[in-house]
Amino acid sequence: MSDYKHPSVRPPMWQGSEPSETEQAQIWARHVATFSNRRISKHITRDSSTIVALIKDFNAHGQSRSPGR
Repeated sequence: MSDYKHPSVRPPMWQGSEPSETEQAQIWARHVATFSNRRISKHITRDSSTIVALIKDFNAHGQSRSPGR
């Protein structure tokens, strides 16, 4: 159940080069806020350090996986 993801929530796509982790956190906060209620989104945008940590973890896992061949 921990792997459940809302079907409408997709990672935002980067246009051009990948933004810095701080910019990614801001993009994710806005992205998630569109699918969350106002109270939750306020907590998410306030705690960008948690989002940066999640992005680092996501990026580390994404880079360690090899494309399916």
